[in-house]
Amino acid sequence: MNQMAIAEKLGVSQTAISLVLNNPDTTKVSRHKKDKIIKLLKEINYRGFQAGHHGLKTIVYITCHALRSDELTFYLEYQNGIIEQATKYDIDIIVKNFNPDISYNYLTKSNSTGFILNGHFTDFQIKQFSGKCPTVLLNSFSATPVCDSSNPDNRESIRIAIDHLKSKGHKQICFWNMLSKGKTIDFNPHMNERYWAYKEFMADSEQHIELYEVNKSSFEEIEEYAYESLVGNLSKDIPVTAYLTAGYVYALGIINAAKRLKLKIPEDIAVITIDNVPALERTCPTLTSIQQNRLEMGRTAVELVLQRCKEPANSLRRVNSLPKLIPRKST
Repeated sequence: MNQMAIAEKLGVSQTAISLVLNNPDTTKVSRHKKDKIIKLLKEINYRGFQAGHHGLKTIVYITCHALRSDELTFYLEYQNGIIEQATKYDIDIIVKNFNPDISYNYLTKSNSTGFILNGHFTDFQIKQFSGKCPTVLLNSFSATPVCDSSNPDNRESIRIAIDHLKSKGHKQICFWNMLSKGKTIDFNPHMNERYWAYKEFMADSEQHIELYEVNKSSFEEIEEYAYESLVGNLSKDIPVTAYLTAGYVYALGIINAAKRLKLKIPEDIAVITIDNVPALERTCPTLTSIQQNRLEMGRTAVELVLQRCKEPANSLRRVNSLPKLIPRKST
């Protein structure tokens, strides 16, 4: 079967076939068309074509997250995206929770040809992995970039949230930024980006703006902190009418505290959070959120490993996946 026959069979142009043959990672052909073309090329073994011809046989996906039941769906989305994309290229995925003693064995003993790291790795650890073979950070950062990364677009997440609240008539928008206890804003680059985005998109506001850096450890502490904040807010001449939180646990604390004070949501205060999980469909009221595209981040991480294998001298890349608004009853 020649290229013309393949194009006719799939209902695509011969140019699209040629583009995919020359570069299976091309962005000039839509994902849907490219998947169809690659599938058929592999089925008929066109001129020995294999989507795995890049030489990348195994990627080890290493995560720092010790998964609790309430986090399982959240983090599985990254993993599902990785596996979905790797399958298209006949790449095996090995999933490991990070343990320095065990995980470093993969640096010397495994046949892995790529790493995807998700979590809080030190720069030293990242350099150890990236020094052996192509490595991509997923939803993670390094102080001194040494490898490619697939991350959420934190700035866009904040912009979407603030635009949504402003469209509902809110001007007094308080931002609760999520921090680990005893840490500063600079400790977490995600929170740092969200902090500066909030400052940027509220810079033209003529009204009083509140911004909190919350470093409470337990949900009970967060709820008490929210209760005190709401009580103080009620006494202000120009009270806050909407809360934007950098993590959903903080939004849940505000909702519970509001119920204790018999405040109505969203009539008295609106609440919106960054990050979406299925449980937010079951809160009362249901919680408006910004959905980070974790599946796409996982897919992108695989593509970045592939590109680094093919062109190791290219400049480092950070690819941001675009979020979307999930409107619910809390706004």
